[in-house]
Amino acid sequence: MAALTFFADDSYDPTVSAVAGYLGELKMWQDVFSPAWNTIINNAPRPLTEFAASDCQTENNEFKGWSWDERRELMTALVDLLVALQKRGDIVGFGAATTYSFWIDEAALPSDRDRTDSRYKWAQHGYGISLGMTFHDALDLGAQACARAEQRARDAGTWTPDENWDIQPILDEKDGFAERALINFHGVREYLGSEKSARLKPPILGESVKTPPLQAADLFAYEVFKEAWGRAKGAPVRKGLDRLVCEGGKQRAHCLAFPDYEGLRPYMKSENYGNMKDFPLHWSWLFDFGGPVRAPGNWRCD
Repeated sequence: MAALTFFADDSYDPTVSAVAGYLGELKMWQDVFSPAWNTIINNAPRPLTEFAASDCQTENNEFKGWSWDERRELMTALVDLLVALQKRGDIVGFGAATTYSFWIDEAALPSDRDRTDSRYKWAQHGYGISLGMTFHDALDLGAQACARAEQRARDAGTWTPDENWDIQPILDEKDGFAERALINFHGVREYLGSEKSARLKPPILGESVKTPPLQAADLFAYEVFKEAWGRAKGAPVRKGLDRLVCEGGKQRAHCLAFPDYEGLRPYMKSENYGNMKDFPLHWSWLFDFGGPVRAPGNWRCD
């Protein structure tokens, strides 16, 4: 059975956090994806060691001094590659965004200390659920892919009953993502349940500069983050994400929306205050396979 690998990263600011990544067969990542990605990076308009989505967008670090046309040219080439591999069925993207409307509501909590402590606890809870949802989707699709592979092997007479499958998560160790993910990983396993958790190997860490699939995960996580942020602010859909979702067709993301102060008030006054299982989170799709990105029924698209 082919080994499945899920490369993941995150992107966030104080009001939105996003976790996302790509699932695919290890051999494909090594033999097809990484050489193609590295070719694009090596042929970039200026010298570049790795792609970092936020830096590309904001003209920071290695992208300092790049023109918008140069950055757009590089981004377009990378999205072209991701779309092509999605169309072939080689990769699938999964993600989840959490929006913290209470974070900027200074009236939400009675004191600075309560405000800081509770917000951290709530944010960590939402982040953990986002991780859980993302890995849950990857495992579900992994199960479907492996079932199809098993049937093909049975049809060809090459299947052996001791074959099984699992998914290896690889987390970007840069900028603290791996630490944040590992802190919440017990919650991920609890969210998944024992049967699915048994298919999820312990995460290993990777360096994005040496691991092109982690750079792709960074790109997707940033697009999920910007879509949740932009939808709350009334900004249009970014062209790169629109192509990934609508042309590639194999990307989906959940949205967990924390309530504003009015939505939090009943919970804060209830006897369940502090119990995160009773926290009033609202779930919906941010976008789903095939698009459009802002289809009716998706978060804030009614």
